[in-house]
Amino acid sequence: FPDWPIRDPIPFLRSCLATWYNELEKKPASMSVELAREILSVDLTNEEHRKPAFFRRQYYKLAAKYHPDKNPEGREMFERINAAYELLSSESVNNSIMPDSHRIVLCLQAQSIIYSRYSKELSEYKYAGYSQLIKTIDLEAKDEALFIKGGGDLLSAAIELANYTLISSALNAEQLRRDNGLEALVTAFDRCVPMVTMSSNPDDMPVQVCIHVCDCFATAATFEACRQRLMEMPSIFGALCRLLQFSNLPRLSTASAQCIRAMAVDTLLQ
Repeated sequence: FPDWPIRDPIPFLRSCLATWYNELEKKPASMSVELAREILSVDLTNEEHRKPAFFRRQYYKLAAKYHPDKNPEGREMFERINAAYELLSSESVNNSIMPDSHRIVLCLQAQSIIYSRYSKELSEYKYAGYSQLIKTIDLEAKDEALFIKGGGDLLSAAIELANYTLISSALNAEQLRRDNGLEALVTAFDRCVPMVTMSSNPDDMPVQVCIHVCDCFATAATFEACRQRLMEMPSIFGALCRLLQFSNLPRLSTASAQCIRAMAVDTLLQ
């Protein structure tokens, strides 16, 4: 994103959250597209049948035929006709009925931009999306398809946003700790660290996730309650030391070193 000005960051953040929630709440349609076409007698081999006007004509004709006021036994079919028309007349069938992971990633990235530019302005507000953000991190980190090509974009975007919210306010660090967000980050860390090798590239998803998690831990370590929780997660310490070896990935090794430095303020974490 270019460095465009954001006139009203707080209302914009609320809009991003609302759009994100609306996307997550989408559910599969009650019937398949194929069944909807069958109910409205749509034949895709006929060019005329592809037009919205044809859907409307079929809907009005069949709805009149099966309307319960005229056909007491037609209520079930009437409801199916309504459902079929609503499905087929959607602006975009695929995007309208199921959550779009790309749109969700954009919503998360937009929030990261807001927090990266207006951290001070947002510092007095507690981030409102932790419940869903932590759930997203946890589910994505446990996804069997995480390392398949194209996987992990959502996880990386979610963890990056988590770090920006932590930087903004101590209120957020405490909320993340209370909502078991540190545990979700450790789950992601434990899965991605072993995937980083000497042949890894800086843009590889596991590398990016590890960088963002290191940044999160470093920020969280500035708060005593978070440090106490980190003490209970011994797997992260060996993982952090392992990441120091990758001279071919300077951003990653630097993030790991900075994380270790942040934790070293606590005698027990040393």
